Amino acid sequence: MADNASEIEQGFNSLLSEAGLGNPIVSGIASNYIKRNISSVSWLSWAYFRSYFRVNNSYVLGKLRILLLPIFHKKWTRKGVSNSSNDDFDPLTNSGSSSKPEHYLPPTHDINAPDLYLPLMAFITYILLMAYLIGIAGDFNPEIFGTTATSAFVILFLENILIKLFLYLLSAPAAPSVLDCVAYTFYIFIPVNVTLIIDILFGYTAYWIVSVLVGMSMGIFMARSLQTTFVGMDLIKSKRLRPFLMIVGAAQIPLILYLGQSVVIA
Repeated sequence: MADNASEIEQGFNSLLSEAGLGNPIVSGIASNYIKRNISSVSWLSWAYFRSYFRVNNSYVLGKLRILLLPIFHKKWTRKGVSNSSNDDFDPLTNSGSSSKPEHYLPPTHDINAPDLYLPLMAFITYILLMAYLIGIAGDFNPEIFGTTATSAFVILFLENILIKLFLYLLSAPAAPSVLDCVAYTFYIFIPVNVTLIIDILFGYTAYWIVSVLVGMSMGIFMARSLQTTFVGMDLIKSKRLRPFLMIVGAAQIPLILYLGQSVVIA
């Protein structure tokens, strides 16, 4: 964070000098303001994102298994730094510890922790697979990289807004952060990539069958992951979240079909 603030400070002082306002008093006031305010904006620091990329081979393989076979995963509650024994909390019954820790363990220490490494790699792979399929159809042009990325990003951006909005309206005390939501929603590119590869290898019919199956898996994953929003809610209020989780889960199948169907070759 200090490095970012320092770079911004140097750039701002350079602009002041070019504008003829390089007075030491003015520069000092500007420097103090930047150090006092910029340093408090955590998202300007790599440290804010770094924990989301702290993954290892064990985590990657485990996360892929959970995404594609969520029915075999039993414990979904994330582990907190100050309360790593919070696994006994059951969101469906509100039994067990309901306290929300200040900080969660990173992906390397908790398989339930969301990461941005897998979504980023899956997103890039998705764009390349889409370009390949369009190339097979004979309609390839360089613009497809930008249009594919933009279209997918807009759809998932809207999904993120809706999820955060509904969780806010439902007053969920343990609602995931913005980056957590981004990670959860962008995991969808992993099953989408599976469906596209299946289409390349086995054809259109297999694509549809696999799309429904992985869509159901992704729906279970999303619903179970977001169940942590029940933490701290009484049983009556927590029941209001169930229809929301069902809608989020059911939406994964049409989302997967939308993200892949536009270029799937019959």
